[in-house]
Amino acid sequence: MPPSHKRITISIPTKTYTFLEQWADKEGRGESNLAAFLVMEGVREKEGDTSKVTVDLSSISNQIEQLRTDSAWKALSLSQKALVLLHEYLNLLEKQQDEQGDHLAP
Repeated sequence: MPPSHKRITISIPTKTYTFLEQWADKEGRGESNLAAFLVMEGVREKEGDTSKVTVDLSSISNQIEQLRTDSAWKALSLSQKALVLLHEYLNLLEKQQDEQGDHLAP
């Protein structure tokens, strides 16, 4: 069976690598893992796959980071925290819709 992943080697400017290194550190992942993710995102975008999106959270990142103080929250990456909050909000909306449906039922 052929391998499911292939390896490539790229060269990037030092400034780009430094940015990538800081970004990866902020998300708690390795540089190569982040680079692979970015390549896959670029390919998905070119192919027109809209099931995954890239969102700029910079304007609300501090609010997200400071929302909770427990160690489990601190261990999550910013994107994981955003997903947790999105799931919680969607569950809340669903619950509110269910309650409104109960009030409207005969």
